[in-house]
Amino acid sequence: MQGRLVSNRTVYDCFAISLSFERTVEIDRAYNCEGYPGPCDGQIPVELQTTDLTPGRPPCMGIATPSVGVSEINVRLEWQAEADLDLWVIGPCGNKIFYDAKGHACQGSWGQLDRDNECSGFVLGRPENIFWDRDPPRGTYKVYVDYYKDCASAGAVNYTVRRWVQGSVNTDSDTISPPAIAGAPGDEVLVTTFTY
Repeated sequence: MQGRLVSNRTVYDCFAISLSFERTVEIDRAYNCEGYPGPCDGQIPVELQTTDLTPGRPPCMGIATPSVGVSEINVRLEWQAEADLDLWVIGPCGNKIFYDAKGHACQGSWGQLDRDNECSGFVLGRPENIFWDRDPPRGTYKVYVDYYKDCASAGAVNYTVRRWVQGSVNTDSDTISPPAIAGAPGDEVLVTTFTY
């Protein structure tokens, strides 16, 4: 559903919620229409008027994304700006999964990038997603974000990386600046390291 969210006297016209049968409200995502994340990713007090809600997805969130692969380990990069950001994960076998090597086998499991949102076919709101098909490899994982190319003068971009590990969700958010030269190596940012 879409509607209007008020928090700390600031109004956000672009957000999405889901209502459960227990009548609790879950804020899935909140962004103002300039593409900056609103304060709804954490636990915050909000005023929500259900009479103002309408079914559907707010236009400023872009086109809805088809389902992405999920497993015991799932890493997703989300952003709301016309820029080609890339998600990289280096797994326990030392293989990097990213746009140029979309899948690798390690310890009998296959890890893969199943969404790559690049400038040539850019869809606002479509995430990049990496997951393992079964029994993910044991060991250390490194998660990177790379600002590959600015598609439409987006400038610095706010992003969120969510990682699901055995049902637990962790979120890291930050801002990344465009590279001096599109696609040049060395501009990637280490977001997090975790062990499975």
